[in-house]
Amino acid sequence: MRHEPGALLRSEGEIVRDDAVFRDYAEMRSLPMRALRLWPAREWSIDTLVSFAVDDVLLTNWFIPVDLARRRMFFNQTYAQAARDFPMRFRFGDGRYALESQPVACSGRYVVVGGPVDGAWYHWLFNWCPRLLLLRVLHPELFDRPDLRFVVHPLALREPFRSVLDTFGIAADRLFAVDPAKDYRLETAHLVSFLDEEKLFPDLIRSFRTHLVRAWGLEEVPRHGGVFASRQALAAPKRRIANFSEIEPVLAQASLTVASLGDMPAVEQARLFRGAELVVGAHGSDLSNLLFCRPGTPVVVIESQYSIDMSLHVGLKYLCEALGLTYEFLITPVIGQPGPEAPASRWIDRDYRVDPGFLADALRHATARDGLTYAALSRGEGEAFVETCYRRLLGKQADAAGMAHYLHRLYGEGASKRDVIAELLRTPDGVARGAVVRGLEDGAEP
Repeated sequence: MRHEPGALLRSEGEIVRDDAVFRDYAEMRSLPMRALRLWPAREWSIDTLVSFAVDDVLLTNWFIPVDLARRRMFFNQTYAQAARDFPMRFRFGDGRYALESQPVACSGRYVVVGGPVDGAWYHWLFNWCPRLLLLRVLHPELFDRPDLRFVVHPLALREPFRSVLDTFGIAADRLFAVDPAKDYRLETAHLVSFLDEEKLFPDLIRSFRTHLVRAWGLEEVPRHGGVFASRQALAAPKRRIANFSEIEPVLAQASLTVASLGDMPAVEQARLFRGAELVVGAHGSDLSNLLFCRPGTPVVVIESQYSIDMSLHVGLKYLCEALGLTYEFLITPVIGQPGPEAPASRWIDRDYRVDPGFLADALRHATARDGLTYAALSRGEGEAFVETCYRRLLGKQADAAGMAHYLHRLYGEGASKRDVIAELLRTPDGVARGAVVRGLEDGAEP
């Protein structure tokens, strides 16, 4: 296989979806798959996942392929928001593209795997690498062809990404790591659907979990107290715990292992989560390892009010749902106030300040065997009752305005405890958390 600098190439044409035109190509195969759209609203669909072969393909940045003969750019072969979030080496608009390139010419046949272009463990596990699992279903024979190579991002050859790649038994000399700054002209490319990062594919996710657990021999990992996914080693602000020393005794009391996962091999990360009785951590890519947890494992995610208001939490919430995990979030105060013109990342990445008592209470309830019941919620009176409802139903502590409002509902307007609980469940935070209170409909007032 030759990889040689090429002549200047110009191309312009239409932007298409691979699932709309795959029938035009050789070796085309497809598989219907349930998909759950996360944003802007939860919505189920049946998506067509595809694989097919294309001759004379330009592979430009973010692993976007272009069929040079038909002048088609398959823009859905990468992140849905790639054009918004990353610089592109081509022009596009109104369903058209135009580019000039001096690509590296590559003879032979290739499978375009791609990723992780942003170094995100989450996207490697749920968007890029599952392409190989899909390819094994649609075109298993490709894995046995010694003349075929797999195109990957250079980061895919490093830990923790490489360990996942190795579970597919691809020999090292068949992996072709491209320079992200260059375009490549491939003689023949086998394309396979990119899993849209704005969706979850629960059936494929569960199959991928089974594949990795078996490949790494994690079926019988011993149980342990649990894991706190620490972000303390990251440069602030990055959703760290600003008062971490204050919550360390709480984590120790809950028998949680404090783990900085960034430098940990993939198999060790998976083993740690596979054996955990409880998982706690701030919103972040480290919690991608929830993939390896046993069904029924309780998960507590520390979030900001901004994250909840912007529905940024739903990815982890619905991932837990797909994996059969018990999910709840805690809304905590944050450090700093970005200006009105600050990018969204500045708002998202602010560090947290976590009240130790609030966290201890949440961890006790997360591991309680009887779940959330009307009888337990309604035991207290006055401020104690309202505070308990805020913590258990909304995942945060009551503020002064909320406390005053619900005390007035109880003692000024004669509302019942059941009324207050129902009202809190209907608030935006209550809907986002999705708590279920057993016995609410038939519980008698204490």
